[in-house]
Amino acid sequence: MIKYPPNLYRKSSLRPQTSHANKSKSFTPPRKRSGKSDEQFELERDEAFRHFVRTEYEVQISSLENANEALKKENQELKQQLLVPQEPQECISTQTDENVSKNIMMYSFDVDTKLSDAETKIRTLQVEKEWLNSRIYVMQKEIMSRQDAKSALDNINEKQKLIDTISQAKQAINNLEDENASLKKDLHEAKERIYYLTYKAGILFDGSSNALH
Repeated sequence: MIKYPPNLYRKSSLRPQTSHANKSKSFTPPRKRSGKSDEQFELERDEAFRHFVRTEYEVQISSLENANEALKKENQELKQQLLVPQEPQECISTQTDENVSKNIMMYSFDVDTKLSDAETKIRTLQVEKEWLNSRIYVMQKEIMSRQDAKSALDNINEKQKLIDTISQAKQAINNLEDENASLKKDLHEAKERIYYLTYKAGILFDGSSNALH
């Protein structure tokens, strides 16, 4: 039995709030229409589910990967700026060493904060990506299990058909044997009847001959 996925977006303080129209939807199986067999309905539902996985999960994973790459790039840029801090433009030669040191410390603290936020977002996105990958793997396994079960059922049905055919053939042979036995019995009775009639006719013939003499 396929376990259809929950909503793709989970609540997170780092995930931007989206409107109702932009939220990812959970999978809704199609309704069974009249005239459709259970097998046809299951095939249509599985195909709709695979389409859902492609259009929803793969898009989400692609978005996460793009966001991950963008954050990595930003992370590298921030690290470079941290290694070679540039003095703000307004820091001119008339400023005291104390003010310059203070500005550099504030700048370094700001970079550290941005780095920490970026690394937190990257870890969160990686967790989200791993969770989505695991869900896709589980659902693919379930689809394959359903297909394997269907193949096994088809094999069982095919074997049952062969068993039924063999059983019918055996029954036909038994019927022929019964009919053969009945014919043999009828033939034996006919032979006995002919023998009796021949014997009786011989007696009658002998009696007629004696009467003539």
